[in-house]
Amino acid sequence: NVDDLKRPDAVAVAKDSFGKVLYTYDLQGRLFTATVTNYNDAGTASSITRSTYDYGHTGIRVSAVNEIDSTADGTFETRTKIEYLVDHSNHTGYQQVIRESHYDVATGKLVKTVDYTFGHDEISQTVVTYNAPGAEVSRDEQWFLHDGKANVRGLLDAASAILTIAGIEQIYFYDAYGSLLNLQASQAATTLLYNGEMFDALTGNQYLRARYYNPANAQFNRLDPFFGNHQDPQSFNKYAYVHGDPVLGSDPTGESMLSGVISSMSTMMSMASSVVSTVGTVMTAVNTIQTIIDILALLNGLGPGGTIRQAIRQGWNQFAAIRSNPAADVQMLFTEAFWNAASASMARAAFPILTELLASQVPMNLTRMVTTNARTMRFIFQLPIPNSVRIPELPLVPFPLKIRLGPASVGVAIQFGSNENYGGRVLGFAVQKTSRTQPNQIMRQDYGHWHGGNATRVDKKTEIVLRDGGAGSAFDFHFHIRKQL
Repeated sequence: NVDDLKRPDAVAVAKDSFGKVLYTYDLQGRLFTATVTNYNDAGTASSITRSTYDYGHTGIRVSAVNEIDSTADGTFETRTKIEYLVDHSNHTGYQQVIRESHYDVATGKLVKTVDYTFGHDEISQTVVTYNAPGAEVSRDEQWFLHDGKANVRGLLDAASAILTIAGIEQIYFYDAYGSLLNLQASQAATTLLYNGEMFDALTGNQYLRARYYNPANAQFNRLDPFFGNHQDPQSFNKYAYVHGDPVLGSDPTGESMLSGVISSMSTMMSMASSVVSTVGTVMTAVNTIQTIIDILALLNGLGPGGTIRQAIRQGWNQFAAIRSNPAADVQMLFTEAFWNAASASMARAAFPILTELLASQVPMNLTRMVTTNARTMRFIFQLPIPNSVRIPELPLVPFPLKIRLGPASVGVAIQFGSNENYGGRVLGFAVQKTSRTQPNQIMRQDYGHWHGGNATRVDKKTEIVLRDGGAGSAFDFHFHIRKQL
């Protein structure tokens, strides 16, 4: 695959030069090499850079070898290998690099490390350089500044002053799609830039786990595996970034899952406070929406490298006999197409679900439960169960995250199996007062077995059931929403 781009200033070339990028891929469809050839005005190659990538068992990048031929004479004068230490479970909901180790390929010597500290976003980075014998030469701790969209907008030094490197203030301005406006990416003192994600200055691509994104043309490097949503025509563009709406959307997984919905939920939270009359009810509505935002943020972890996707994989690996079951729906649960369709279905249903929850007794019930059981209460993710195989309920697995639930933050746990006689669950959400009580389900997403005829909403005694009629209806997704707990 050759991407011939007449792009001014790909990264570190002159403004009037042109570049050609050659991409190669491994057997799993992941980017293997990216070779950038820059040309001068006469059309002669002036420099060549090549990056070669390797990935771990979860599909996340674990190393990169960067080579630079500054004169395009066929010899790479500089070869550097970067090894990435990945934290698979953290408060961001995505796998994150917590250490970069830079080696000189020719000598095998460590030349630099960068250690990252994360909370819900990146907090700081510590850069340490080494000399040839391996002794530490310098150590600098730098702190990230963000805007409301989680873009890194600057770096502070230890004295809380704007960091200056080689006379360049480390303040960053972007256009809507993430291209730096005030300096070249190679002049930035961090690789965490637009939306707080890693940017490769040599190739001009941002690494978003499942795919690489080029802000210069607002395109991904390869097809989106999601087949599209008929109610959202932008989703049929397999290369476009966040459906052409980078102001409200972001895509940390590279699969355009629920980020736009989260942004929309944030807007709806402010709307709720203006339409509900009493203070007590306003707090309940706002708390409910905040909880849903947290849930959706964690569900972004369904993407490659996401913490929830990992938990599902690890859980299912415990059921080797079930996984090897030839039943079609068992095998379906392990396909990207199913999870892309399921996440799109949940995105479409987010507002109807929110409406039903706000009209129910659930927000008030949750507020009361959390107030009296905050220390012992847990939020439960109930993981998939196929229609054809029943999985007995197993003990809850604590998860190293917290989620806002009403007026407090509570722990999170994951549940495999069910004590109820049904299958076909995609995901469920429940609460548990104490370790000695059964989880109390708030909502679940199911597939198949719709019994509501042509109706898309069924009002039962204890729950509302909503059917999704969108692009994911081939799986017959529907949602069970409790009226009270």
